[in-house]
Amino acid sequence: MREIKFRQRTTSDKWHYWGFINGGFVSPLVSEGIEDCIKHSQQFTGLLDKNGVEIYEGDIIKVYLSAPGIDEWWQIFAVVFENGKFQLKAKTELTDGYWFSDFEKHQDYLVVGNIYENPELLEKV
Repeated sequence: MREIKFRQRTTSDKWHYWGFINGGFVSPLVSEGIEDCIKHSQQFTGLLDKNGVEIYEGDIIKVYLSAPGIDEWWQIFAVVFENGKFQLKAKTELTDGYWFSDFEKHQDYLVVGNIYENPELLEKV
């Protein structure tokens, strides 16, 4: 069973991790109220990239794609949580998103940043 945990960006531009971690509950940092805390927290997907880095909602990842008869390539996606599932969103003519579960067995993805610290990566998509 995966850990139910979240991360939230602090005022010092560091990350605070909270939730049910290592068998105990770690509290979130509440400054503006619990609603604001939850709104700005990002949930752990339960997946790791190819280097063992945890993948969270709001991360920007590169996914290695391939299909029979089609060239192989890397695509940049943002990890979002929509309709009760983690989803990979990209700005391309081919798609407006994939379910993350399409890639769970693939495991050839790499965290390259997140929407707060590296928003310019999404502009290159």
